Amino acid sequence: MRENTYDRRQEPKEFEEKVLMLRSVSKKTTGGSSITFSALVVVGDGKGKVGLALGRSAEVPAAIQKAIAHAKRKMIVLPLHEDTIPHSIRTKFKAASIILKPAPKGA
Repeated sequence: MRENTYDRRQEPKEFEEKVLMLRSVSKKTTGGSSITFSALVVVGDGKGKVGLALGRSAEVPAAIQKAIAHAKRKMIVLPLHEDTIPHSIRTKFKAASIILKPAPKGA
């Protein structure tokens, strides 16, 4: 009988992990078509440390695990003022435009 079992679900989490997007990508090859999955994941501690990453694999759980590992390696520290960002930010990169606004009090 096994006494020392390790369960990952019982381990305390230092970061909160959230899957933002799951996408299946199909590619035509000479042998037919191959399907892979990509997962966009954000990881943070709720105190200003945040990481965002994309993971790709032939299976969904492996893609999510890869994205979480990449996001934990690429974490940055955001300045916080009263539990939100200090000012609004507008930026554009290629076709994407991003707007970040401070959260109102009590939200």
